[in-house]
Amino acid sequence: MRYFIILFLLFLVTAECQALPPGNVMSKIERKAAEDWPNDYVQQKYQIGQQVKAYQAIEELRNAHVPGGVLGVLKQKAAEDWPDDYSQQEYQITHQIEAYRSLSSYRAPQVPSGVLDNIKQTASKEWPDDYIQQKYQVERQVKAYLKLHGK
Repeated sequence: MRYFIILFLLFLVTAECQALPPGNVMSKIERKAAEDWPNDYVQQKYQIGQQVKAYQAIEELRNAHVPGGVLGVLKQKAAEDWPDDYSQQEYQITHQIEAYRSLSSYRAPQVPSGVLDNIKQTASKEWPDDYIQQKYQVERQVKAYLKLHGK
């Protein structure tokens, strides 16, 4: 029995060590928490935990079912927008992925396909790599088109 307990504890320690971000990222997370909460160690610990969890989630996004090039651009943009906040990066990336997927499957049966394609292309040109804004624009344009054409 003692052997199984030791094995289990060893497994937990190993899993925890594997899950931590690289040293430079971990240092950045710890430094930011200390700056945000200089005398509150409970908040520092909480913030570090949240940031580590978000960093890990970002790393696991390889299977996000979007083209690799799109995912790379989304990660880069989020890192530029939120260089010291992995929670915000994760939020931004996941919402952009949701919008990308929604746009990819977006259909408007009452709108001629040529018109819809034009609407999507225009939104893509106006908002490159911002799928949330593209989706918003496409939906607005389709709604206006349907109103103008009594549908």
